[in-house]
Amino acid sequence: MELFQHGHRPLAELGGTRPRTTWANNASTWGLWLSTAWTQSCNDTRKRVEFGGGNLLSATQQATGWAIMTVGLREVDEAHNEPWKKFDAGTALLSIEYNSYPNKPDQLSVDNKPCATGPNRPYVTTTRPVLRARLSDPDAAQLLNGGFSWARPGTPLSRDHYSGQDNIANGGTLTVRVPDGELTDGATYYTQAGVGDYTDLGPSSDFCEFTVDATPPDPPKAVSSTDYLADGGIHGGIGKAGTFTITPPDAHQDDVTGYLYALTPMTQPTAGIIVQARADKSAAVPIVPTIDGVNVLRIWARDKAGNLSDIVHPLTYTFSAGEGALPVGQWSFTEGSGTAVADGIGGHPLTLSGGTWTSGRPGSAISLGNAWGHTNGKVLTTNAGFSVAAWVRLTDTGQWRTAVSQDGTHASGFFLQYDKDADAWAFTLPGSDADNAPLARAVSAANAQVGVWTHLTGV
Repeated sequence: MELFQHGHRPLAELGGTRPRTTWANNASTWGLWLSTAWTQSCNDTRKRVEFGGGNLLSATQQATGWAIMTVGLREVDEAHNEPWKKFDAGTALLSIEYNSYPNKPDQLSVDNKPCATGPNRPYVTTTRPVLRARLSDPDAAQLLNGGFSWARPGTPLSRDHYSGQDNIANGGTLTVRVPDGELTDGATYYTQAGVGDYTDLGPSSDFCEFTVDATPPDPPKAVSSTDYLADGGIHGGIGKAGTFTITPPDAHQDDVTGYLYALTPMTQPTAGIIVQARADKSAAVPIVPTIDGVNVLRIWARDKAGNLSDIVHPLTYTFSAGEGALPVGQWSFTEGSGTAVADGIGGHPLTLSGGTWTSGRPGSAISLGNAWGHTNGKVLTTNAGFSVAAWVRLTDTGQWRTAVSQDGTHASGFFLQYDKDADAWAFTLPGSDADNAPLARAVSAANAQVGVWTHLTGV
C-alpha cells in the first residue's frame, strides 16, 4: 500500500477531495508519493499499519500553516486485483513528534577567558587553546551536538577549520581544543559556536576573538631600591615597606604589561604577586620584608597573555633587612570553623559576626559578604607610624569593600579597602578622629582584579 498526498496546495486553493469525488474521477488529483508500507494477514486479523519515511516528513513540514492536508491510500498496483484490503477510517491518525530548535550557544570562553571582541579580546598562551560554550535546548531530555569554527579576520568561517563534539547533555558544555597546525603564534582569530539536536540546527553563537601569544617576554633589565640597598648592609626591617623600581627589558617592551615578584621565603612564581607596568613599562613596587637577614627578590616580566619571562632564571635582587618592630596582631584564620579567630601574636582575638569559612591562600579564610569581625578594643596606635597588611580576594565590584579598619570615636583610624569609584585598592587615613575629617588616600595604579588573591599593605 502507498500513501499519497492529494493535491499539492492547501484545500482553499486546490479543493482536495469533494463530496462527489470517486475512484473514477480523481486520478488527476493524486499528488506526491509519500510512503509505502507492506503488510499481510492470512486469517483476517486486524493489523496496524504505519507509514513513515519517504516524503512524509518533508510534505508534512511543507504543509505547516495549511488549513487541510489531504492524503490518500491506494495499492502499489491498482490494476492488480489479488490482494483484498479494508480500512477502518476511524482509527486513522497522523502522529507528529514536534522538535524545538536548540537555543543559541552562550557562556563562551577561550582558554577559560571570557568571550570578547576588539581591544578587549583575550590573549592566549598556546596555539591549541580550548574553546567552550554552553549548549541548551527547550526540549529537556534532548542530546545535542556542536562545534567551533575559527578563521583570521576578513576570512569566512568554513568546515575546513572546525572541530566538533557529539552527545552533549542539555545544558552541558561544548569543549573543543583547536588541533595542531591550525593557529599561528602572534596572529588574531575569530571563532563561533554552532549547535544542533540531530534534527534541526540552532542559531550560531556570537563571535569571539582572541590573539595567540605563545612567546614569553624578555626578562626585566634591572631592579633597584634606595630603601633596601643591595650592598650587603642591613637596611630597614621586618614590616617596613621599601620601594623597588623595576626597569623593563631593552627589547620588545610593548609586549610587557606587568611583572610578577616573589620575596623570601617565597621562591616560585606560583606564589608570586602581580604588579602592573606603568606607561613607560617600568614599575615601582612597595614591598615589605617578612623575615630579617638576607632576602632575595625574584622578578619575572609578564605579557598580555600571562606568559612569564624565563621561569628558571628570574631577575634577582639580594638585600638584608633588620629585625624591625614586632607585629602587634596577626590573624591567620587557621581555625577553619566557628566564630573565634585567635591572635597569633598579641592578645586581640577576633570575633566573627556572620561570614562563611572558605579556602584561603593557603589554609582557611573567611568570606565577609554582609558580615564582619571585630576585636575588643583597639590594636594599633594610629597617630604614629604603622603598617597593616592583608590577603584579600574580591568577589565583585558592585560596592565598596573594607578589609581592615580600626574604629575611633567619630571616624576610623584607617581603611584598607576596595574603592568602587576608582575600581582599585585604597589605603585611606582620616586627618583626625572627627566627623567629616579630611581624608588622605593612596590608590593602587592598577585596577582591582576579581577572583584573584591580592596582598594589600598600607604604610
